[in-house]
Parts: sequence; C-alpha cells; structure tokens
Amino acid sequence: MSRRQCCRFPRTKADWRLLGYDETQRIRFSPAHFYRELIKSPVLEAPELDDDGNTRIVKCTDQVPPTLQPGCVAGNDVIAAVLTMKYERHMPLHRMRRAFLADQGLDLPVSTLCDWAALGGKACERLAKELRDDVLASWLTMTDATGLRVNDPKSGVYRGTIWCVIGRAEDPDKPPNVLFEFTENGGGDRTLDDV
Repeated sequence: MSRRQCCRFPRTKADWRLLGYDETQRIRFSPAHFYRELIKSPVLEAPELDDDGNTRIVKCTDQVPPTLQPGCVAGNDVIAAVLTMKYERHMPLHRMRRAFLADQGLDLPVSTLCDWAALGGKACERLAKELRDDVLASWLTMTDATGLRVNDPKSGVYRGTIWCVIGRAEDPDKPPNVLFEFTENGGGDRTLDDV
C-alpha cells in the first residue's frame, strides 16, 4: 500500500521515479484582467520502501504559493483586486460579477466574491488595529459620524453608526490617515475607545 505525504522537493532525487504531476489551478490578476494559472507539482515515488514496507509517494509543493485560506482558488492578488474594486472604486459585488468578471470569462457566483472579500478583510485586521493606533496618536484628529440602517437577520433592522476619523501627521507633506469604524449605536456617550 502506498502512503502519500506532502513535503518539499527531495534533495537527492536522482533515484526517484516521476509518477506524474499534481495540478493546482489558481485565478490570478494582472492589472485590468484576470487569468488562470496552472501550477504543476511533481509527484514522486521513493526508490526504497519505508520502515513499514510501504511505497513512499511524495507530492512536492515547492512551486505552489500559499493563499489566504488553504484550498482557495483565488490568488492573493485576486483578493486584493476584489477589495480594491469593492471599496476604493465603490463597485458592488453583483455589478463586479456582471460587468467586469463575466467579460473576461469568469463566471463566479456573488457568494464566492463575498467569501473572498471576507478573507481579505480578515487578513487586514492587524493592519486596521495599527492604523487605528496611528490615527488616534496623531497631533490633530477630526471625526464625523453617519447613521446607517443595518439589516441583521437575527434582530431585524436597526440603526448603527459609521465613524470616519482622520489623523493628521505633523509632516504637512504626508497625507492624512483615514479610519472607518462601525458601532452598533451612535449615542453621544459612546467614544471610539468604548468600542
């Protein structure tokens, strides 16, 4: 019986027999277009049996770059592009799917784009905390709050608040940092430190 394991490419592979290639497909992004990438990883069989008398088969994963979530078909550049289009260019995911992705031959459900946006947001959490600390440590901080309706499947519709906080650096040539934070209510007794 053969046993599969994942490892880096063996250093001495002269005696190893190539069984084939394990293929990994990724969707990638180059400025203004998406493309599919096929990554082939060699699958090798060891020349000798292991201690239990089994054939040792090794899948070499050196060529497969990691993604934000194991098994995710989207490369990190795709997730960054989805976040940029959604938040910087204000493009809703259903419009992104219909107007941009479909033109390039990618028929992705909106739910998949939502999952990718959530992955990107999760990856940015640490950066958001550092941005918040930097903004609140600025010599000049300006803030504004805007109420918005929140549709919560459990509790129904309620009024939340989105806070915009701008922190000016002492260097006038440096652009200000901008932080957006959501709070579940916008009462005047709530401050950003209470969140």
